[in-house]
Amino acid sequence: MPPLLPPDLPCPNMLARWCNTQDYIWHKGTRCESIITDFQVMCVAVGSAALVVLLLFMMTVFFAKKLYLLKTENTKLRKTK
Repeated sequence: MPPLLPPDLPCPNMLARWCNTQDYIWHKGTRCESIITDFQVMCVAVGSAALVVLLLFMMTVFFAKKLYLLKTENTKLRKTK
């Protein structure tokens, strides 16, 4: 919490020194305000979709390998009888 400053400051931007000054963060009143850009939302959406596709691919490969192993084990057991 920043220290309290007297209310008769000549410039309200003096309080902005406690804000992380970036393009989409600004000082308003006693708090720092920020927004989320469309690019950030799209990055999160594309990353989440890529993660889901990767997870589905990994599950498909896992079950395909398991099915192949069960099939070969089944054929070996049938030949021994």
